[in-house]
Amino acid sequence: MSEKRFVALLIIAFAILFTSSCAFFNPINEDTNAALVYIRAGSMFTELPKSLKNKVNDIIDNGWTGNNEELKEILSKNQDAIKEFKKATKLTYCDFRLGKPVEKTQTAPEHKFKEFYLAKLVIIEGRLYEKQNKLNSALDDYLSVLRYSHHVGTQNTIVCISFATRIQKLLYIPLAQYIDREKLSIKDYRFLLNNLLSFRNRRSDFEIVFEEQKEYMNELLRGFGEDIKKTGEYDESFFQKLYKEYDRLNDEYYGYLATAFEENRPEMYEEKIKQFRNKLEKEIEPFNLDLKFDFITEFIGIKPGGFPPEMPPSLVGKIFFLYGIPKVCFHITRYHVSLGKFNILKTAVAVRLYELENGKLPDSLQDLIPNYFSKLPEDPFNDFKPMKYEKRAKGWVVYSFGPDRQDNHGTIKYNEKSKDKTGDIVFS
Repeated sequence: MSEKRFVALLIIAFAILFTSSCAFFNPINEDTNAALVYIRAGSMFTELPKSLKNKVNDIIDNGWTGNNEELKEILSKNQDAIKEFKKATKLTYCDFRLGKPVEKTQTAPEHKFKEFYLAKLVIIEGRLYEKQNKLNSALDDYLSVLRYSHHVGTQNTIVCISFATRIQKLLYIPLAQYIDREKLSIKDYRFLLNNLLSFRNRRSDFEIVFEEQKEYMNELLRGFGEDIKKTGEYDESFFQKLYKEYDRLNDEYYGYLATAFEENRPEMYEEKIKQFRNKLEKEIEPFNLDLKFDFITEFIGIKPGGFPPEMPPSLVGKIFFLYGIPKVCFHITRYHVSLGKFNILKTAVAVRLYELENGKLPDSLQDLIPNYFSKLPEDPFNDFKPMKYEKRAKGWVVYSFGPDRQDNHGTIKYNEKSKDKTGDIVFS
């Protein structure tokens, strides 16, 4: 994904933040709400020059090489901002809407971009600590960014949860390489495992998001009806039938969406939408309408209350529904790739820890229960069965089937940047 497109997603993410406030916490108190501390950290951030952004990404993926004096200077200038950022990550409660309803059309504040780049600076600081052999400081940086992603992910919107997985994606390689170090002790691995296990599986959050999104789309349509009332062209009977059909479709297709997410089968949902669209295109043929991208905008703008009299309200409801369908399959896949990667990391840390504590590798992952896991980490691309583990002549491998759901025994590695989504997600 391009930086420009990602920043656009970031705008959307924080423009539609909304979540339930916890009465125990004061959302405008900096001592309890991490969001306010993140905002302050962002206000202290010294802008990262565009010329260095590619270098930052390279260090995140490949480690700190060379002197990079300019980046060291930027890290030095941003130490106060980084300290505030880390302070925020240590708080439990985080509400970016500060206890107030947020208009979903609101433009995201500039500080949100700064927080994201601050997170990147914290990661490259960790990379520098690794080069300096300050491993505990490096791990503290990585876990701070992981907690930040957790805070973002708890905001309960599809884009925010997806944004959280984007942050976690940045962390996967640094953490995987950290785990692979020979200098780590039993204490180090135990500490890391406990921290990784503390970030609970938040798949249930998507169910909340789907329900809120469904309600929001219902509200939008009814808001349109209220606008029509003001024009004097409102037909109560027509709109009630329209609402009924729209609500029926919403219930049906959000049911498909929930199932697609629960089973990690977004292609099932895409196929249902494809079938719906094909059927709808046939239904509107007699009315000489074209389901182009800007059709609904033109339809509302030209005839705000004057639907073609021969067009039944159920058909109008279907048209509105088609243009309100959430495009979430990309988010579902990216979320489960991230979930798979971090479940692999948990499993890999436990294997390392078992080896150090027992002087041998586990024969199977079942040997990790109950001393390391109460339940083995799941592979979201293998029907949520435990990760695969194989001992090799030289070492061992832990892997997920990856988005193609094929068992390549860890020999073909999944490349997220490639259009060819084949291969396993591997730690070896």
